[in-house]
Amino acid sequence: MSIDLLSYITDKKKGNPVNHQIVEGLFGVCSNGTVMPSLPESPLEAFMAILEKLSASISEIYIDTFCDPWPRIATGVAAHSWQVCLAKQLCGFLEIGGNGVGVFLLNTTPEDNGEYKIYLDFFEGGYQPFCLGLDNFLEYLHVFYLYENERISEKEYDAWQTDHYAKNLAAWPENDSDRDAYDMLVDSHLHEIWEQLSNHQWPRLECWQSLEPLQPMSQGKLWMFILVEHFVSTKKIMLPNDYDETLLSEAQKRFVVEMLALEASLTENAIPALMTKLMSYSEDPKKEQNKRISNAACEWVKRFQNARH
Repeated sequence: MSIDLLSYITDKKKGNPVNHQIVEGLFGVCSNGTVMPSLPESPLEAFMAILEKLSASISEIYIDTFCDPWPRIATGVAAHSWQVCLAKQLCGFLEIGGNGVGVFLLNTTPEDNGEYKIYLDFFEGGYQPFCLGLDNFLEYLHVFYLYENERISEKEYDAWQTDHYAKNLAAWPENDSDRDAYDMLVDSHLHEIWEQLSNHQWPRLECWQSLEPLQPMSQGKLWMFILVEHFVSTKKIMLPNDYDETLLSEAQKRFVVEMLALEASLTENAIPALMTKLMSYSEDPKKEQNKRISNAACEWVKRFQNARH
């Protein structure tokens, strides 16, 4: 079932759908004749549908579909950047565009009041809250398009941005546990663990903070944190007593599978199944990086076998 854009009115009780007036204004200035879409009832799905339509007019807007990060993490081919990618997947963060200084990360898990958080992830490192609410982001796109097409001055754009950021920052949740979880998963040392495992060794890893600052957060993200923290500390996988796979995203389910396989490799002194698969990696034979992954996997297995004897 879908509803017409003109009747798509903000209703906080239904999870803060996108404000139809903001969308009308946005399409009015930058759609180049594109017909405004009928929108699904889900606020997030409606938002994504709008972005998809606008991406043809605003080149800075896109919806990134992340590739499989595990081959790069395991073999060390651009491992850190792909560990960042994995952290985004596990936290339900989605890249939805950029503005020249960074990319926008949409947290697809809403707050209790139905609002969605959007961060700005800087190319030079670090990230910060950007706006709270899907309609606030669409309003930003409207103003950004006007500025890019010289319909407003740089002074007007900067003044609007300063005011917009201040208002959103004031409304930002005081305890941003999702951001804490993301930071922890980015620094989870998985590529270091894989690298050292090839020599039957274990990297020296820093102790992490306690779980207390991460409360409250979604059950799946909390389980990911507990799993990684316990594994790094003890080399063993511990699944909580209330663990329920049905509450996990597909990325989180894959994470549990790969971590269990890594634990089995440690305890059984066996080559991980993922590494065996990567030795003949053929996702796309034409890509040079896949050859690097395959070669790196072969080297990993060779080191592992030599260290075992």
